[in-house]
Amino acid sequence: NTGALGMTVSPSHIVVPARSSTKVNVKLTIDSTKLRNNLMSSGAGGNAIGLLTANEYDGYIVFQASDHKVTMPWHILPRKSAQVLAKFPTGHLPAVDPVTGTNVVRLENDGVGDAQIFAYSVLGTGPDTPRGEAGAQQPNPTIRAAAVNTFLTRAGSTCSVDPNFVWEFVFNMYERKASPVGTIHEVDLDVNNDGTNDFAVISQDAGGITSVADGRQVTAVINLATNASFARFFVEHATNSTNVILRVCGSDMGLTQAAIGQPMRANFYAYSWYFGGDVESHLGPYRLTPFGEEYTATIPDDLLTWKQKDNLTYRQWGLFPGTDPHAGILVVTNSDFGAASRGGATLDTEAILLPK
Repeated sequence: NTGALGMTVSPSHIVVPARSSTKVNVKLTIDSTKLRNNLMSSGAGGNAIGLLTANEYDGYIVFQASDHKVTMPWHILPRKSAQVLAKFPTGHLPAVDPVTGTNVVRLENDGVGDAQIFAYSVLGTGPDTPRGEAGAQQPNPTIRAAAVNTFLTRAGSTCSVDPNFVWEFVFNMYERKASPVGTIHEVDLDVNNDGTNDFAVISQDAGGITSVADGRQVTAVINLATNASFARFFVEHATNSTNVILRVCGSDMGLTQAAIGQPMRANFYAYSWYFGGDVESHLGPYRLTPFGEEYTATIPDDLLTWKQKDNLTYRQWGLFPGTDPHAGILVVTNSDFGAASRGGATLDTEAILLPK
């Protein structure tokens, strides 16, 4: 018990006459500053019961009579959350300085949880799709924004014996999901720009594409010519989140750092394989290249604590020839900082769109 919860029951003594009822008032209070950080993850922790147990609070209300007792269980799963506000009065990114290519947006965290911040360059956005009625088995997962980032890797790193890169593909969805299980988030890539898709990068259960056997979500790279599949990274998803992040090594698609600057084509999809249906969310096609993000942005220590204010410094870069302009910046405030803190933020602020 972290001391975050308090409970009172009144009155403390009751009499229930025969064949009748009596009301008891139960008040549960939460000191959100004393909650644990979010430990849950749909990736590496997707099948870890202990992490869920550590974040949940439960117990019993006991009604003790003279010769017997009755117990009523209770259970809650609160989230220690960040709540980040962006201060940009025009609703669009201010123009960058023509000399430095940079500018800032002021951010403030009004939530009691740490805002764990990484920023991505937005390729595009799309409209929402209505979900089906309860029980209709039509969740219709819909992509709100598609974004990317690239970081280089040294020789002998996770990706390759040679210098390589990791490409990050971000899905910001309109609806939260406890876990991406049952939904595929997919990026189809035409890496040689010949009009035919070469690879599909997808989220899937560690047990298989259409499986729920394992519970952990991984990023799989499928060679569409051979159907060979390989998974190296877990999906980043903080549970009960709209953000799904897939990572892939360039080497897993036969790409070296020489691919930087070469135009490729990408399409983003999201659909429910579990429930099926004919509704598929799609954004694209986008002409892009590894390390070709138009925007990069950082905040000191990638962190905003409770009541902290600081500047998100962003830079606008020139585009490689043959690639499409990007649409702005996506600020993810519930980023994964490791097993002790998987990220938590309110629904409206876990992904902040800063349009250009």
